[in-house]
Amino acid sequence: MIGGGSTTGVPAGSNANPAYMQVFNSVNSGSTSWSVSGTNAESGGGNRSLTLTAYAICAIVQ
Repeated sequence: MIGGGSTTGVPAGSNANPAYMQVFNSVNSGSTSWSVSGTNAESGGGNRSLTLTAYAICAIVQ
């Protein structure tokens, strides 16, 4: 693994604003995985769901 990060999304049917996703950390958690933690700070009625997806970038470097 040579890097990683995260993306925030708004699932179908949600009225949330992705700017309300607060990411606390985004770090490698070993040689083959990436770890991300965060919280959805959106408030109000209705569906305010957000998604937080971690991704790892892997490559063979010679």
